[in-house]
Amino acid sequence: MDKIKSINTEAYSHLIERDPNTWSRACFEVDRACESVENGISESFNSVILSARRKPIITMLEEIRMFLMERNYNMSKKSQKWDGKIRPAIRKKIKDWSKNSSFVAIVLLILQLSWIVIPSGDSGDNAFEVRNVYEAYTVDLDNRECSCKLWQISGLPCLHSVSAIYYIYSDPEDYVSDWFRVEKFKETYTHYMKPFNGSKMWKSIPYIQPLPPKERRMQGRLSIKRKRHKTKKQGKYKKVSTNGRYMTCSNCLEKGHNIKTCTNEKKTKSPKEPKKTPEA
Repeated sequence: MDKIKSINTEAYSHLIERDPNTWSRACFEVDRACESVENGISESFNSVILSARRKPIITMLEEIRMFLMERNYNMSKKSQKWDGKIRPAIRKKIKDWSKNSSFVAIVLLILQLSWIVIPSGDSGDNAFEVRNVYEAYTVDLDNRECSCKLWQISGLPCLHSVSAIYYIYSDPEDYVSDWFRVEKFKETYTHYMKPFNGSKMWKSIPYIQPLPPKERRMQGRLSIKRKRHKTKKQGKYKKVSTNGRYMTCSNCLEKGHNIKTCTNEKKTKSPKEPKKTPEA
């Protein structure tokens, strides 16, 4: 941030006004098992309820309820088929890292570029220094910490910790956060939503039914041009180019100019032939 401030103070002020805890990984809280910096969860949910959002409030809530009801059932049914301690997607991710720290490491070992695990004996026997040629990170398997901070933020063993785990002949799945275990996933979808009757079977109420607001026309002429944000450029050319268009003069009926620059005599258009009607 100091480097950004030295380059552009306005950019520094703009970033500081927005809480760095929400967009910078350096300020993220640990033990949350989430390394995402985007708003993908909300965006995916909004894409599902896109059609429901345009409907009246009760209809919208009913469609969202039915979607969640069906999703809870499908996810619970899906988790019953899983084997092992952690979810398949997490197992695949660790497997990819394991390939990087096993087979690829053997090839890189010849080039002296692989990660070398050095035990220290501190904190029992599970503290290590995982070193590359110019890089080194400290790994504590008992506290599930790595100095690269990825393990603490994501809840998954990073490449350095996986190298240390294989050094002691252990399974990386034993060091995955509990939030990624199959039991936690099943526990999430154990609360089912009860079915409801249709609106025709709802109890009648003595209150006045809500009506949509009256359509109000704003003063002035309606704008049809898209209003862009001030930070978005309008483009180099504000008008459509006439390149490639052939003008026809309405005075002399010749191409290449218009009536404003025409010096020829006026010609009349020949009448169009009537369309032939199909015989009965």
